[in-house]
Amino acid sequence: MQSFSAGTVPAEDDEDAISYFLGRLEAEDLRLRFGGGRPPGEPAALRRRLGLGDPRSAVLLSLDTAGAIAGMASLALASAGMAETAVIVRSDLKRRGVGTALMWRLVHQARMSGLTRLMAFVLYENLPARRLVRRLGFRQIGPIDAELEFQLDLDELPSGRYALGG
Repeated sequence: MQSFSAGTVPAEDDEDAISYFLGRLEAEDLRLRFGGGRPPGEPAALRRRLGLGDPRSAVLLSLDTAGAIAGMASLALASAGMAETAVIVRSDLKRRGVGTALMWRLVHQARMSGLTRLMAFVLYENLPARRLVRRLGFRQIGPIDAELEFQLDLDELPSGRYALGG
């Protein structure tokens, strides 16, 4: 069984590794995460799209035992007290707990930073992502076009549930 470290914050020089990670994902995985098409290939556009270097965003990486990126999760401040979350896992490592571990870490980080609410926008047909956010305690609050909107109220969670390690 392969082991992973969850919650590594990328450094500036990780952009090449992130681009490589995204370039190796299956087209369907990219469509489900980014809502169509590929993420931008130009480094500055990629940084903006993923929030790299943005003080209002946090990006966490999961690394496999060889140090390659296994998954990536992001937290982007949307308004005072609220942030949007997203996660994507390497196509060959789906359904092995990588995304769950990253999202647990993001929820913990959000609580520690004083956020009160997380949002997740999930394409209707992305059943694994819908299951993941529901398992974490998000509740569906509405559809928006082809996406479903989920919300997690952090101040209503029991404190022990989101301790690191889930």
